[in-house]
Amino acid sequence: MSESGPSKEQNPFRSGSESDQSDSQSNHSQSNHSQSPNDNQASSTAPASEKESKKQKTKGNDTKAKTHFKKFWKYYAIGVVLGLAIFLPLLLVKLAKRKFKVFIPLIIARFINSRNILVQHADVFIRNSKEIEFAANASVKSPLGARVGDLEFTLHDTTIPQPPTVLSADIKGFPIEKATKIDIKQGLLHVNDSDALVDWADRFIDSETIPFDVRVKGLDVFLGVLRYTFNLERPISINGLRGLNDITVNEVELMLPPVANKNVQANVSLSNPSSISVQVGNATVDLSVNDIKIGEAFAYNISLVPGVTNVHIDGLVDIPTIVSNLGRIIRGQASELPAGHVNLQMQVTSFTMHGEKIDFLGALLRKRVLIGKVPLVTLINGAGTSIIKTGLVGMGMANGAATGGTNLLDAIGDVFSNATLLNRIQGHWGQKRTREKSKYIAF
Repeated sequence: MSESGPSKEQNPFRSGSESDQSDSQSNHSQSNHSQSPNDNQASSTAPASEKESKKQKTKGNDTKAKTHFKKFWKYYAIGVVLGLAIFLPLLLVKLAKRKFKVFIPLIIARFINSRNILVQHADVFIRNSKEIEFAANASVKSPLGARVGDLEFTLHDTTIPQPPTVLSADIKGFPIEKATKIDIKQGLLHVNDSDALVDWADRFIDSETIPFDVRVKGLDVFLGVLRYTFNLERPISINGLRGLNDITVNEVELMLPPVANKNVQANVSLSNPSSISVQVGNATVDLSVNDIKIGEAFAYNISLVPGVTNVHIDGLVDIPTIVSNLGRIIRGQASELPAGHVNLQMQVTSFTMHGEKIDFLGALLRKRVLIGKVPLVTLINGAGTSIIKTGLVGMGMANGAATGGTNLLDAIGDVFSNATLLNRIQGHWGQKRTREKSKYIAF
């Protein structure tokens, strides 16, 4: 049964067409409202479906790749092996070149920079006050033979708190043999600080060994075509002259009358315990005995070599001064005469090389008095024989001048009348004979 009244689907107050239109509009609006939530859900689920499709594609590609690799893995393995065989050696060679260019010379540089450099021998030629030529042999431990490039080095006196640059030099490259020898054939030293050089050389004369600090900036070490550059700062030790204490006048000859204003010739030997040969040119020397100046001598082409050096000198001695002060001189030598020699004081006043004065050598030795021993046998055989041959004994003349009323015989008589001096000499020789006899008895 149907209820009475108007129907919900049709409006009784409207016409059929209007009711159809309104119904269609209401149905359209209802459909719009009813479909909006579904549309939002569809829009939110769209990206998720795209991601899933991408994942499925990648999974499919991975599966294909795995399948392909499983099928052809042998060929890939062969290709990898061939590639390594071709390119790996090239890569290793390239890396090795980079490393060995630094590594091997670095080993040599480290060895050089960590070892003391021993100067075996050095030749020094003093050209003038500002330049010194030299050549040197040194030793240093090196694991391999190598070559050192051209370099500039400086020498520093490390005994001073702020070591000054005493000398500097530019030298050509040289090889370092595996036998640890360094040979510098030629170099030129520049005197940077003459005062510092004089101070160092003064200690060099008195010392047994003396240090010097060698510094090189940008030293190149080569091993074939490989090169490594580093800074060197190493000490070197040089044997000193130990005071130049061993100076002996071996031969003395008087030339009477004088020749070319010179009346004496002598041969002087001195010991050089260092490893340095030094050519210093010509020297002018004042001669004194007991602070009494007796003359002046000249030494020519002095070349101080390791070991014993013989230097020829000539000059003019003031024979009248010697004769008039003979008693005083011999009494002043009372402590030396028993040992069989006389001490001769020698003070260098100037050095010249090719006519040019060497200032720093003069400054070095002007303040130093060298002591030379003149054996009595040499003095008597040389000077005494010359005087006797010339017939000056008993005459009031010597060297062409009067001796002030004192002749040689009177001076000798004054000496031998000194009983104290003769007793000391006799006592010395007596003690010497006793020691010699005791040695024979002991044996």
